[in-house]
Amino acid sequence: MDPPSKFYSLPEEILTKIAEPLVAGAKCSRYCYFDEDFTPLRLSSPRFAHLKIIEEALFCTVRLFAVKDHLDALEQVDVVRIAPFVKAVWFAAPSQDSIQDKGLLLSEGLRAAWIRLLRTLPVVAKASLFSYNFEGSQWQSDVTGQGAPSRMGDALMAAAVTCLASAGTRVRGLKVACHLTGTLDWQSLPGWEELDLSGLENVTYAPEPDASVLPNEDDHARQAALAATNLSALFDKCQGTLRKIKIRGDCELVWPGEQTLHLPALQHLSLRFRGIHVRNLGFWLRHMPRLKYFRLAGDYITDGGETSWRCLFDAIRDHPRNRSGMKIVFEQVVIDTYLSMMGNVRLVGE
Repeated sequence: MDPPSKFYSLPEEILTKIAEPLVAGAKCSRYCYFDEDFTPLRLSSPRFAHLKIIEEALFCTVRLFAVKDHLDALEQVDVVRIAPFVKAVWFAAPSQDSIQDKGLLLSEGLRAAWIRLLRTLPVVAKASLFSYNFEGSQWQSDVTGQGAPSRMGDALMAAAVTCLASAGTRVRGLKVACHLTGTLDWQSLPGWEELDLSGLENVTYAPEPDASVLPNEDDHARQAALAATNLSALFDKCQGTLRKIKIRGDCELVWPGEQTLHLPALQHLSLRFRGIHVRNLGFWLRHMPRLKYFRLAGDYITDGGETSWRCLFDAIRDHPRNRSGMKIVFEQVVIDTYLSMMGNVRLVGE
């Protein structure tokens, strides 16, 4: 047998430098799987298999897929060993509405396995919810029945809330990017009251549209109002810590609502959707004293009369950040059929 290569006896600092380009390259790929990129190197020597920079990249995100194969694999994972490296958790549900997969999402077995893992993670930097096509492209919907993706998304949302609350996991960032029916009342979900969001800093709300459903006007109105109520309930749980809000996409939503929330720590507000209530937004801005970045974009802005826009512009003019500078971005904001705004403005006080 050949003697072990002296290459693997190099100091850890040098091995780390060797691995750095591979880690950087893998991170540049949005849909990469680190285990595939690192497998040859990790198999070459235990030194690389347990190298800190590789383990940090390999185990930085735990993907919790609601399919049986992934659940079986999760049972074999030594979650205690990887827990120190985990920064984010993905909850993902199939966009196909099969009886087996939906039943799995509702099963005690899946929730017990997810809770077991989450209990090793007292704090995660980000929790994300996605809809996923397991038959083809990762993010492509595969609709097999009317409302199929959104029904799966609702079941995923319910499972994620219940598991995070039961495990006592605190979340610093939350992204909702799965399909949703628009009929799910978050405050009625088991575990919502117990869900600890007191340290939540970043929220992205960008649910995927369900192309298989064409709601009527009454459905639009009900879903938009409920979505606004859900977001207000979410923000109410983290008023004092929330620093960044991003709302985007073709989701059914009219926001903000009439009742304002005081968001003293908010610094970044980015809105790009079709239901921005301009007048209410003006009132809300007065309760965001530390806001540094404000972005407004959308094909159509609700309640876009002159009085409403004056309320918004007055709030911008009178904002306390004008003394130290606040960046404002208007990107293809359609005020009415004939008028739109676009541009970047930085307000700098004296």
